[in-house]
Formats: sequence, C-alpha cells, structure tokens
Amino acid sequence: MAKKKKGSKRQKATGSPSAGGKNGQGNDGSVAMALGSQKTDEQVMAVDLVTGKVKVEYFFDPSLILKEDSKAFETPVKSKSSAAPYRKDLSASFAAEANTLSSKYLFMPCTIIKPLDHDTAKGDGTTVPVPRPTLVKTSDGALHKITDSTKLIPLTSPDDYLGVDDVLHLPNVSEASLLHTLRLRYSRNDIYTGAGPVLISLNPYKTITTPQGETLYSENRMILYRNKQMISTSASAPHLFQVADRAYTAMMRSASSNENDDTNAGSATDVAPTRFRNQSIIISGESGAGKT
Repeated sequence: MAKKKKGSKRQKATGSPSAGGKNGQGNDGSVAMALGSQKTDEQVMAVDLVTGKVKVEYFFDPSLILKEDSKAFETPVKSKSSAAPYRKDLSASFAAEANTLSSKYLFMPCTIIKPLDHDTAKGDGTTVPVPRPTLVKTSDGALHKITDSTKLIPLTSPDDYLGVDDVLHLPNVSEASLLHTLRLRYSRNDIYTGAGPVLISLNPYKTITTPQGETLYSENRMILYRNKQMISTSASAPHLFQVADRAYTAMMRSASSNENDDTNAGSATDVAPTRFRNQSIIISGESGAGKT
C-alpha cells in the first residue's frame, strides 16, 4: 500500500477525469484524485488503482507513432484511376498532418509503459521519457509505439484535469492543453469556453438543458447574466449572453461618458443628443460550424 505523504490531506475523487472514463476513473485503471477541500490547496493527479502510485500523464502526439504502428491512422487514398482522386494536390507532409489532426487519440492523456528495448529508467520502478522508441498507453487502454517519448508534453496538475473556464488560466498554454480542456468541457456539455475576451463555442448538435430543466438560452438565464445574479460556479461561466452583456454595457457607458463631456463643455441649457459608441462582435468559424 502506498504511504501517504506527511501533511497531505484526505483524498477524494473528482468528476473531471482524463478522457475516456466516468466518475473520475479512466479506462486504464486510473482515477483523478483531489487533495483537500480548499480550492487553493487542491491538486488533481492520476493515480493507478492497482498499485496506488501517482502516475505522470502526457498529451499523446499521433505524429510520433512508429511507421509500423501507424496503419490505424492512415486515411484511405483512392486509386489514381479515380475521376476525382482524393488528396491529389496535397503534399506528403500536409497529408501526414491531416491524418494526425483527425486522429481520435490527438492529445489524449497517456502514460509511459516502457522503452521498447526494455531498459527502464529508474530503480524505483517508474518510467521516464527517453529519446528512443517507447511503448505508451492512452487513457482508453490502447497501446502505441512512438519514436521519442521525450517529445511528449506532460499534463499539469490540477488545471489540465479540471477543464477550466478560461484557457488563459492554464499554467502552460499550448495546443495540447487547450484542445484537451475543450474536450473535457465538451464531454460534460460545457460548450462555451473563454480565452480572455474571446468566447470559444463548440456545436453540441443537440439541445442542452441545465439541471433545473432550462435550456442554455432561456429568458431566465438571460436575465441572470444581465443582472449579474449568477451564483456559485456559474458566476463566471462563459456564455453567449456574457458576450452580449459586455457589449451592451460598454455601449451604455460610452453614452454616459459622452453626456458628461457635453455637460462640462456647453452651457446648462444646451441639450446634446445622446451618442453611443458602436460595438462589434465578430463571429468566425468554419462553414457549417453553427455560427448562425
């Protein structure tokens, strides 16, 4: 049984696991654990249920897969005799990148099993990244052979396990941590994620309702955002209404500022027309992404 570190607090399971599990448990026998009840002391980590040891997880990169182990990631190519050959104008490097980005394993949490030459790194039985072919296991239990495990990016506890509201609050903002955060939030129907003043929206292709039975766009929720009466974790929850309220508030403040300037500049009998500063909300995305 693994010994508890001195001064550590009681462990409790959280509901934000690595991809592929339920109730904080991954399909490979791991569980996300939180230490302490205070948010400032909270640390989330992957713990092996069999050995009880804390595991270091990394973002899996399909581009590192050995060629002999990459058949599952190849996109079928039509024959040259086809009237409309598939990927005819794509270079080999672009095609390889397309395969990587379309892989379901892209940036999925993984653990290092062992180097392929069976040379384990440390005497305490743990494995560390090595600059040579390595066997890794993704959180869904699949095994992969990669060329160099030192190129994997480790997950940072606790933020990479929680699915934070704003990706700019991640300790290490990278393509891997950003996409994994979106994946975690999407899996629990949090389709809106903040990136500073930018709102990232993922199309759920279904109607999402709150635990109270309301839709995401009910009049009641709109009023809550407008009056800023959100409570608990919803106080800063990213939402389309939040963007609209920010623009409306900025417009009204600009009118108030202009009225003060006009009052100071003119006589008391002058009545200047109310002037608003126009606000713009830019909505961008791929065709068919759900912008309308």
